Amino acid sequence: MNPWLKQVKFVHALAIAIVISTIYVPEALAKPARSPNLLVQILRFFTPRDNRNRESPAGRQKGGATRDRCPTIQPPQPPLTALVPATPDGTPFVEKTIQDRPIFWFYVPFVPTSSRNAEFAIFDESEKDVYAAKFLLTQQPGIVRLQLPNTMPALQEGKRYRWVFSVICNAANRSGDATVNGWVQRVSLTPELNRQLQQKNELTVISAYANAALWHEMLTAMAEFQRQKPQNSQAKATWMSTLHLLGLTKPVSDHWNTYRLPLTSPLPQTSGGFTKNQAM
Repeated sequence: MNPWLKQVKFVHALAIAIVISTIYVPEALAKPARSPNLLVQILRFFTPRDNRNRESPAGRQKGGATRDRCPTIQPPQPPLTALVPATPDGTPFVEKTIQDRPIFWFYVPFVPTSSRNAEFAIFDESEKDVYAAKFLLTQQPGIVRLQLPNTMPALQEGKRYRWVFSVICNAANRSGDATVNGWVQRVSLTPELNRQLQQKNELTVISAYANAALWHEMLTAMAEFQRQKPQNSQAKATWMSTLHLLGLTKPVSDHWNTYRLPLTSPLPQTSGGFTKNQAM
């Protein structure tokens, strides 16, 4: 598609997102504050800035193309989706994190079975294995968060890493996995941000993460906020608006489940197993 047309579509999508979000954002959240409006801060993640995609291979935010051999997802259910901002063509941006083992979020549409496994892997920029493990999908379709084990090697400040999340639908032929992948970069915690994070107001903390362009931390704080205070209209508004921006525009549960990933396991080396180039 012509790049100009892509940009027009992207701007149009952002405009729609703003309109949709006003349905969920209550007046209290829309009032001016000392910091920019939170929704405006979140929208900035979806526009190219800070060279977040410079010199990085293409990624994939959504899984479910014709080559995937997983069960067909019936509309309006979304496909396998990485909950990260992406370009109009579905390429995730390189997102920053201050965590040595960040939390990753996904929407998984597949019904669990006794044999349906998933795999999460992380590689450094030279494609050296950092972490990889398989685990059984046990939760019903919905939003999940992946909690990395403390035994995983810590991500190093200033380094970028590629992550790959796959749902294994045919263990004998991994080329048909439903797969999403992208990039994350570890950065240092600044004294100013550290001071802001001492605040007890959840929205202030979420805003601080957003202002620092820390997507993983912001999304996790937002999810925890709406879970801990389900009756809080601001918490629900922020969470639902963000899900819309991520492409989950059809009704999905605002609840989520956690998978605590197992200890590091070696990547399969057989021809039928996971390959590093599979999701490129």
